[in-house]
Amino acid sequence: EAKASRLQERERECRLQEELLLSSRGQLDQQRQEYQQSLERLREGQRLVERERERMRAQKSLLRGWKHSRQRSLPAALPGGGVEVMELNQSEGLCHENSFFINEALAQMSLDTLNKPTPADIHQDATYPPSISHSDL
Repeated sequence: EAKASRLQERERECRLQEELLLSSRGQLDQQRQEYQQSLERLREGQRLVERERERMRAQKSLLRGWKHSRQRSLPAALPGGGVEVMELNQSEGLCHENSFFINEALAQMSLDTLNKPTPADIHQDATYPPSISHSDL
């Protein structure tokens, strides 16, 4: 009878342990699902960030090209009052001793004044890259 009693006690302990293990397994399954959902949200966020990064690179490239083409077309005043269109590069100086570089800010202000839309055509100027307004420049 003592053996039967010990056997019953052991079975009861095993059932309790099985219940604890099943409970732990359920909690771990739930944690795993939450982790996988968080991981998927993180990956989606990373994809969005990468797409935004690529969009920003493309916009920067367009803006750089646009600024470069605008800068190249800026006139430089020459001695004698003539105006000649010269390639202007910030890293290069002008060769003529009396020539001067037109300040980009002044030139931009002039361009903004010239390009200011009239009330009739308040749409995005086609010469500007998409999503870039006059005020961003």
